[in-house]
Amino acid sequence: MLTSIYRFIDIVSELNICKLFIFINLRNLFDNKTLEELFKYAIYKDVFILNIENGSCVKIKYEKKMIIDHDLIDYLY
Repeated sequence: MLTSIYRFIDIVSELNICKLFIFINLRNLFDNKTLEELFKYAIYKDVFILNIENGSCVKIKYEKKMIIDHDLIDYLY
């Protein structure tokens, strides 16, 4: 599955189709080290990854986190 994501990033960045990839719960599929490598590769290819998750977890390198509470107030850390 990870190789498919890398290929998709390659194709889309080469064709300059879009700059934003949206994923849901990547942390359920990959460990922190793998996610860090994926984020680093996306930065190298000049694309952005938006990962939507339910719950809080540890922030890793190359990642910015935003928490939106039930009152729709966002907290960036």
